[in-house]
Amino acid sequence: MSKRLWTYLGILIIAAMLITACKPAAPQATPTATSAPAVTQAPTPEAPKGVKGKIVLWHAWKENEIASLNEVI
Repeated sequence: MSKRLWTYLGILIIAAMLITACKPAAPQATPTATSAPAVTQAPTPEAPKGVKGKIVLWHAWKENEIASLNEVI
């Protein structure tokens, strides 16, 4: 009886893992085309003398978002 119980339990666990792995992905929200509000740009402060460096920006954005980021920068 014990061997049969472990067999059924193993099959149940494998079936549960397969069912959860095969579920459909959650729908992603798609951006809608709306007119963006007017953005006012604040004056950028001057960097103190002798400040040097490099900023690394990690992102996973789409092509149109990258263009917008480069425009802001």
